[in-house]
Amino acid sequence: MGHADHFSISDQHHLKHAVGYLELGMLEDALAELDQMAPEAQALLPAREVRLAVHMQARQWPKAAEAARHLSEIDPSSPQWLTDLAYATRRAESIEAAEKILLKAAGQFPKFALIHFNLGCYTAQMGKLEEALEYVKKAIRLDPSYQQMAMDDPDLEPIRKRLELGRAQGPAA
Repeated sequence: MGHADHFSISDQHHLKHAVGYLELGMLEDALAELDQMAPEAQALLPAREVRLAVHMQARQWPKAAEAARHLSEIDPSSPQWLTDLAYATRRAESIEAAEKILLKAAGQFPKFALIHFNLGCYTAQMGKLEEALEYVKKAIRLDPSYQQMAMDDPDLEPIRKRLELGRAQGPAA
C-alpha cells in the first residue's frame, strides 16, 4: 500500500505537481494540488508525506503535528515520523510534550541517532545538562556526522563547551 501505482493517473499528476510546488516554496499551490486528489489517494503515504512537508515548511505546527501523527500510525516502522511529530509538537505545544514523544520513540528505535540528538537538544533547553550530554554523545556514537551538528545547533549552547572538551579528548569509551 502507498505506492504510486495505487493512484489514478490524475492523482499521480496532482501529487507530482504538489511536489514541484513544494520544491519551489509555493506552499498554497502544493496544498491545492493535494486537495484535488481523490480522498482515498490523499490518505496514502506519499500524499500524506508531501502534506507534512508543506506544513513543516509553512511552520504550521499544529497541522504538521497532526500530519506526522497520522504518518506514524500508518507507517509505524519509520522513526522519521516521530521525530517530525516531536519537532512540530515542540512548537505547537511545549518542549515537555515533545520530549515525551521522543522518549517513547527512543525505546522503539534505539539506534536512530536523530532521536537521541533531538532529546539532547530538548533536555539542554530544559536545563537537564547531564542528560543532554549523554543523549548527544549517544547520537554521535550512532552517527559521527552529528558531531558537527552538535557544534552548530543553538539548542546545545548550554553544553557546547563540554562537547568541545569531549571532542578534544577523543572519542568516549
